[in-house]
Amino acid sequence: MKYLVAVVLGPVLLVLAACASPPFSAEVTGFHTLTPAREPRSFVLLPSDEAKRDSLEFASYATRVVNELQTRGFYQAGDLGQSDYVVRLDYGIGSGTSESRSVPIYGYYPDQYRTIRGRTAEGKNFSARVYESGGYVPMGYSQDTRTVYRRSLTLDILEARLWRQGRTKKVFEGRVISVGPEAEVGRVVPLMIRALFTEFPGPSGTTRTVVIEHEPAP
Repeated sequence: MKYLVAVVLGPVLLVLAACASPPFSAEVTGFHTLTPAREPRSFVLLPSDEAKRDSLEFASYATRVVNELQTRGFYQAGDLGQSDYVVRLDYGIGSGTSESRSVPIYGYYPDQYRTIRGRTAEGKNFSARVYESGGYVPMGYSQDTRTVYRRSLTLDILEARLWRQGRTKKVFEGRVISVGPEAEVGRVVPLMIRALFTEFPGPSGTTRTVVIEHEPAP
């Protein structure tokens, strides 16, 4: 009864798709004066928040940033005195606010299906309804309240020569803002790093929306 099996699997696949995690979306803003370099440029990475200096969690995110930079013409210097740039990283998540939203209730529209009648390989008659993709439509809406969080990440790149003199001059200033229901830092920060380095450094002075379908592998 292969025809009947195909009809049953269709709605199941639709239900599974509806249960999949939504994509991660972030607003990425960057300002920079970076230009293509003939030779690799060295850097050291430091936390913007000194309280995170000895954090193993910060070290994990820093490793991701180092890997991203090293694929884009940079390399990690042994110490500050040998570096061309100082890279400063910070991240955080707000306390959360309540948000009301309308959630669609899906069903099959009665007029958008085909009726199939036939005979199985065993000689038994059967009848089935096949719903086209357009037949699975919102039939109404329910109100839902959830807590959403403002997640942020900043990355600055400064000239190390001036930094060693106690002065600052940025060559890159990046900011990632995302609002969503996930409050676990360890799940969100890697996605914000991936968003920041999508088409890095990007056009200066613009804000882009970056949507990531799946979480990158560790």
